[in-house]
Amino acid sequence: MDAAHLLDVGGAAEPSFFELASQRSMANVLAPALRYLATVVTSWRPRLLGPLLGYVDEVILLIEYLLQRRYLRDHAATLAENFYGLKRVPVGSVPGAQRALTPGQRAISLFFAVLGPYLAKKAEAHRAAIERRARDPQAGRQSQWRAVIEPVLLKVYPFAQTTWNLGVFATHLLCLTGRLDAFTPDLWLAGLQLARLDRGDYEAQTTARELELASRQAGRRAAGPTRALALLLWHGVRDAARFALPIGIFFLSFMQWWHASGHAAAANATPVVPAPTPPSPSPDGVQLVADPRVCPLCRDHRTNPAVVAGSGLVFCYPCGFKYLERHGRCPVTHLPATTDMLIRIHD
Repeated sequence: MDAAHLLDVGGAAEPSFFELASQRSMANVLAPALRYLATVVTSWRPRLLGPLLGYVDEVILLIEYLLQRRYLRDHAATLAENFYGLKRVPVGSVPGAQRALTPGQRAISLFFAVLGPYLAKKAEAHRAAIERRARDPQAGRQSQWRAVIEPVLLKVYPFAQTTWNLGVFATHLLCLTGRLDAFTPDLWLAGLQLARLDRGDYEAQTTARELELASRQAGRRAAGPTRALALLLWHGVRDAARFALPIGIFFLSFMQWWHASGHAAAANATPVVPAPTPPSPSPDGVQLVADPRVCPLCRDHRTNPAVVAGSGLVFCYPCGFKYLERHGRCPVTHLPATTDMLIRIHD
């Protein structure tokens, strides 16, 4: 069983709205998690791997395509849907019926799960770049095709984005009220709806898993010792990745949130040590002056300021040196002090 969840397979075939919303939220996590991972990896060798960041969206597109294609082919569901124990079935299909997706349904599902978000992200980045150039008075002259296409993009993209968001909201609302079986517009266009995996699905997965294990064992027995060991390691990596992938996605998303929210900086920041409480003046000591620029001893503006270590009070260096040499204590607090404890302050 590929899904990393525990569900009651004896429940209703229709998923709850919470399950539908949760799988959609997880579907939007994969690309940011992979992008964060690429940023971390390139930071280890910025000179060597830094240029690859310019193609990170295309690498993520390829990874998502391979993952979603495999899940749609083997499980009739995307990665997030399979994680929550869901599958894609034709609208109005009989519960428990085992039916693979048609090539057209898989193509529509792949487009909206992989290519659609990629195109939307590129269009949004291009729109933001156009607006930045429009505000920059030093921007160079545009080429002829840009002068024609960019104004059209600025008008069409917000309209298309708003239309899609309204469509998503409408299908969510209609699905919540029971008037529509499809949870999202792409499911509606493909004539599909989401249903829970039933007992037959789990039994089919178990049977397929047993056949796969038997095929692996037969292949290792037929191979030589070296090849058998390599196959064993490869199968172990595949099995580990199958279960670790969803957990890794959540972990990377958490790390991205942790660093973006400032928690990491706060945890690693050097704590601010509060200033110590100044010592109390002695009743018999020299009285402090309201103006901090005036020396308490000569009652004039300080020259060559120096601080007495221990009390933290500042005097003129000649005044403080003579007083400490004669009395061996701070003039104000009467704390013990020597001339070695008189430290000049360099402005």
